[in-house]
Amino acid sequence: MKAMVPLLQIGLLLFFAIVMFAIIGVEFYMGKFHHTCFNIHTGEKAADWPCGMEPPARTCPNGTQCKEYWTGPNYGITNFDNILFAVLTVFQCITMEGWVEILYNTNDVAGNTWNWLYFVPLIIIGSFFMLNLVLGVLSGEFAKERERVEKRQEFLKLRRQQQIERELTGYLEWISPPGSPFGRSSLKSATRLDGSAYFRRKEKRTRFFIRRMVKAPSFYWLVLCLVGLNTLCVAMVHYDQPDWLTTALLFLCLFLTEMSLKMYGLGARNYFHSSFNCFDFGVMRGEPGSRSQRHWMGRQKTCRRLLRDQNNPPSYVF
Repeated sequence: MKAMVPLLQIGLLLFFAIVMFAIIGVEFYMGKFHHTCFNIHTGEKAADWPCGMEPPARTCPNGTQCKEYWTGPNYGITNFDNILFAVLTVFQCITMEGWVEILYNTNDVAGNTWNWLYFVPLIIIGSFFMLNLVLGVLSGEFAKERERVEKRQEFLKLRRQQQIERELTGYLEWISPPGSPFGRSSLKSATRLDGSAYFRRKEKRTRFFIRRMVKAPSFYWLVLCLVGLNTLCVAMVHYDQPDWLTTALLFLCLFLTEMSLKMYGLGARNYFHSSFNCFDFGVMRGEPGSRSQRHWMGRQKTCRRLLRDQNNPPSYVF
């Protein structure tokens, strides 16, 4: 339900764009899709495509004449005679179903000089931009909801663990009266338990900090810059280049550090839940071994590095 408000806004914006292009289509193509070629002698329809009166429009062959009245393409549905049919035609274009035929029909009735100025922006704005906004909104809302669920699960797990620790501490205090040997041993055991719990809490705080770090946008942009530099080094391969450029050990260490931080912060199960992380793990696992065989597997190593560069998604969405 939270995605309905932005989806409604995008729907209104898309409807406004459709109406705007429909008005422009009515101004330029109103009534022009009902001309076709008729036989001069019999008066019968001789073609199933629209025509124009003079070049650069499509003219009729000898023995025929371009005149009205023809129902039009698609049984008269595809036209710009009024705003309703124009909206329907524009909607068909932005769905990218049969818009090329509509473009060819407009070329037949008005020539092919300026029609692209209408249809190219229509496809770019209406299809590529507007419809992808819907996918962007749904993807963003899904990511927010998933992050909200993960945080709630972590909070409930932490609260449950703290409740168990409080109950255990209270139970030990209740069954161990002060001054008894059992009480002293229980107190020492509880002290050791508190010490181990302290280190567990510290470890969880460290893991939570690393998890927030690897999911932050700044960490993603840092990795993206390293990926760009790695790609630049791959593109700079030349004859008789130094060994440090060929091996690129610095990038190997940096990417191994990134993989280790993500694996520790997210946990092994959550890390391998992502298909890209599995791919990244396979690439980084095979990278050190490929360096010992770089004389006969140089191309395979380069392809793996480029595949990793091209498939690097935002780290903060995992």
